[in-house]
Amino acid sequence: ARGVLAKLKAIGLNSYRFSVEWSRIEPAEGQFSDKAIQHYREILQDLKKRNIKTLILASLLGLIPCTAFAQGTGNDAERKKLSDLYHAMEGEILFYGKVVDQFTNSVVNARVDVSVPVVNLLGQMSYARKALLTDKNGNFEVSSKNYGVSKLVGQYLYVERIKMEGYEGDGVHGVDHSFSFSTDNSQRFRADVSKPVIFQLRKTGLPTFLFQNDLVIGVETTATGWTNGYDFIKQHHFQDTHRLAFNGESVFPDIQLKATFSTNAATWTVLLLPGNTNGGIIASEQMLYEAPETGYQPEYVFTPEDYPKPVKMSHLYLKSREPAIYTRIDIRSIHANKEFFQLSGDTVTNPYGDRNLERAADLPFKVSQQLEDEAKAAFRADKRPTPPDLPKLVKEAKAKSGKNQNQ
Repeated sequence: ARGVLAKLKAIGLNSYRFSVEWSRIEPAEGQFSDKAIQHYREILQDLKKRNIKTLILASLLGLIPCTAFAQGTGNDAERKKLSDLYHAMEGEILFYGKVVDQFTNSVVNARVDVSVPVVNLLGQMSYARKALLTDKNGNFEVSSKNYGVSKLVGQYLYVERIKMEGYEGDGVHGVDHSFSFSTDNSQRFRADVSKPVIFQLRKTGLPTFLFQNDLVIGVETTATGWTNGYDFIKQHHFQDTHRLAFNGESVFPDIQLKATFSTNAATWTVLLLPGNTNGGIIASEQMLYEAPETGYQPEYVFTPEDYPKPVKMSHLYLKSREPAIYTRIDIRSIHANKEFFQLSGDTVTNPYGDRNLERAADLPFKVSQQLEDEAKAAFRADKRPTPPDLPKLVKEAKAKSGKNQNQ
């Protein structure tokens, strides 16, 4: 544990959450362990010394000084004590939620899986689960009515997942989906039908074939001021934009990077820009599946913080070439120190000239290869490929594959 605490500041964290195992502190009812108490005291003192905020988690069951729970033994009286203590803190559960898409439109008939923890006389926990459907306004309710009981009580409600065909995500990733109804919690959840808790799914668009690239682009301090570039169609990185050729063919700098290191300030200044004057770039925290129509800037300049501090931008949107093609760069990391600057990310590029960045997943290899070859051939002729009929191509490829297997 001490080794972990020592690394918290080094990786940029200023808070730490850990749990207290009460059965270590009170292994038997009324008997307390000085060793366990000192263990937790030293952890808290260490965190305070490092100026790290602390959040202590302690479940009700862990706080009950009961031999039946702490040691898995005990008589019927001890088990009943455990059950009574738990149920005494159960509150009535009433919850209103709403499911929307990324455009805040209601998602109708989405399946919402919820659960309420239940403790039996042995101190064993199970879950009373229920699958609900959102109504015509995207709303759902958790109450005694849809659980089929006279009164729904419990200490917690979990919204486990939300699913809907044609939508992506589980609705609960990265958001609060655990709600306390415990009567001993002054901050317990209180339902308000006029203010439902909002959950979001992403409505997927019509998928298309996209070029995918693993982008790694950077400059060493000894080469400061050089301009690097990357061609997203020919999938080629080059370190000198004055030499735009590869294997006897011309390449195009869909993105250009120029990084300059100041020895006096010991900082980098980074310039990102498209390879043509009619193009543009947008830095954003939002992941979009359709490239923005407007808002592109001729360039984007930033001064990166030293790794591993958080990157201020999560995504870049590029409009490059003429006629324009669109690319999204999902930034994985930015490294900046006295030796080099490096930006890495995953990219998708639509070669057809429209702004759709919804990638068709699980395309047969031969279909992907065919579309890639057709797109590259079109660009070599200074043209744009014709958007494909993906369902037709996939159906033909599967039929051909099945026919070959039967021969």
